Amino acid sequence: MQKLGYFRTGTLYTFHLRNDVYFHNNPAFRGQKGRRVVASDFVYSFNRIVDPAVASAGAWVFNNVKQNGGKFSFTAINDSTFCIELKQAFPPFLGLLSMTYCSVIPQEAVKTYGNDFRRNPVGTGPFQFKMWKEGVKLVMVKNPDYFETDGSQRLPYLDAVSVTFIVDKQSAFLEFVKGNLDFMSGIDASYKDELLTRNGALNPKYQNKITLLTQPYLNTEYLGFLVDPGSDVVKKSPLRLKAIRQAINYGFDRKKMMRYLRNNIGIPGIYGFFH
Repeated sequence: MQKLGYFRTGTLYTFHLRNDVYFHNNPAFRGQKGRRVVASDFVYSFNRIVDPAVASAGAWVFNNVKQNGGKFSFTAINDSTFCIELKQAFPPFLGLLSMTYCSVIPQEAVKTYGNDFRRNPVGTGPFQFKMWKEGVKLVMVKNPDYFETDGSQRLPYLDAVSVTFIVDKQSAFLEFVKGNLDFMSGIDASYKDELLTRNGALNPKYQNKITLLTQPYLNTEYLGFLVDPGSDVVKKSPLRLKAIRQAINYGFDRKKMMRYLRNNIGIPGIYGFFH
């Protein structure tokens, strides 16, 4: 998608699509050549997410989308104009649309592969699916028709990307330090103290070997209490008392937890949840 417009009420979003985005080449298409992405592809993709038969984990993204006669308000005005109407203004909606759940997919590929579509994905990104040995390795190769350039050269620069799945996090870190892996996402508790200082900076011993990139993301960690008055467990539990729950809450030093358990990677939740 390229441009966006919406009414002042903040409930109708109109997207003007690029005309140079194509699906990856795949046997699902005529002549095995990927076709151009059009607005109806987004209608299909989003309706597929909310379809109960698909049971997508991302269906909640569209909880605030208006429905007419049980149909969600996803509309293709023409090949390059796509609209979504919400029940009420919801500013975070655009951010939710950037989640992987909302990636556009071609109807032809879903029909061709059926339940095996998960092993034969077809998208529009800079790299396209080549090989996947589940739990071991995933290989993606350069998409020759990717639309983005650096001004003079078509992206991406790399010919391929190989993703290795190593279950043991400590082993993955050791492979990374030895140079057998180029990139590792996330920091596991098993090696955080080796990699980070107490203040969350990169350990000086790795300054010339590793580049540490950090950026904020939305993730809230919390403890929940079962307080259902109809539950026999709750009736016999001291946690049914608000004062007990408050005492447990006051017993946590969130700033120290962030410092010693997360090496200051994160923000202490000292204000709780707001409703």
